[in-house]
Amino acid sequence: MKIKTKIEFKDYVNLNLQLITSKISFYFLPLAIIILLNNNIEGVLYKDQTSIFFVVVIILVTIWFPIRVYLKMKKEFYTNKNLQERILYEFYKEKIDITGETFQSEISWTNIHRVKELKNWFLIYQSNNLANLVQKKNFTREEIIELRNFITQNNVKSRLRKD
Repeated sequence: MKIKTKIEFKDYVNLNLQLITSKISFYFLPLAIIILLNNNIEGVLYKDQTSIFFVVVIILVTIWFPIRVYLKMKKEFYTNKNLQERILYEFYKEKIDITGETFQSEISWTNIHRVKELKNWFLIYQSNNLANLVQKKNFTREEIIELRNFITQNNVKSRLRKD
């Protein structure tokens, strides 16, 4: 089965935001901010300079954090030329052939660390932190089923969807 892909920046950002917000630790920062603001609101109302400074710092961090994450994603995307190329994935029972405009790779299913299937993506991890990003919009329904079968038949650690 052959799948041609090209990842656009907006799709890359959406994927990363989905991955970030899927972690429970992501929700601790907003919760901590709410608690800290709530505990200092009285000091702000009475114009306590320490409380005002503390609230201003919290607000600046709240604004800075999403901007920093976005800029980091932008830098990662535009400095990784392989990520921006048109890539042809050829899935076989025993391996995956990956051909970009400037590279070629072959990976045996036995060397795949894990596969994570999201609503719109297959993330094929070669290690804990390195994954091939394959958009599902490039697959037919039958091809998705076939890829899932390759993954399960090769006993690759995976989290696949049931739809």
